[in-house]
Amino acid sequence: MTQGVTTASAMVRSGGVLRRVLAAAVLGLGIAAGAAAITLLSMLLRSATAVGGSCADGDAGLADGPCRSHTGAALLIAVACALLCLLAVSWGAAVLGAPRPLFLAWPVLALTLGWNFLRDGFDPPMGEGIALGYVVGGVVFLVLGAAPLLLRLSTVRDAHR
Repeated sequence: MTQGVTTASAMVRSGGVLRRVLAAAVLGLGIAAGAAAITLLSMLLRSATAVGGSCADGDAGLADGPCRSHTGAALLIAVACALLCLLAVSWGAAVLGAPRPLFLAWPVLALTLGWNFLRDGFDPPMGEGIALGYVVGGVVFLVLGAAPLLLRLSTVRDAHR
């Protein structure tokens, strides 16, 4: 017994502190790695549009040309990292009792893709005029990203009234 605290209860408390420190680290790393995964997905989209909008590795006859090196592997890594980050952020926020920022994942991804499509629609990499298909895709992704975000923010605002 140390200053009125048993050794077992001191270990439980220090284990709780250690768990919270680990959860904070996992939460921070999960958010940072999730942002990196979304950035990688955005870069992969840019590389696909740079070669005409579609590409394939191997003997695919539907694509315009070959993909840049290791695009498929990078896509798998980015998606796996994003899913792992969602789990890590969910666990870290639950342990800490912190607000869960997971509702931001879809809007961030959709708004990023929408921005890329609009950018390529108004200034296509191949040098043509406006690419209407990219502009329409960009608007659709902007709506898909902005609608849930605005809906969530309005419900949070109404809850505080």
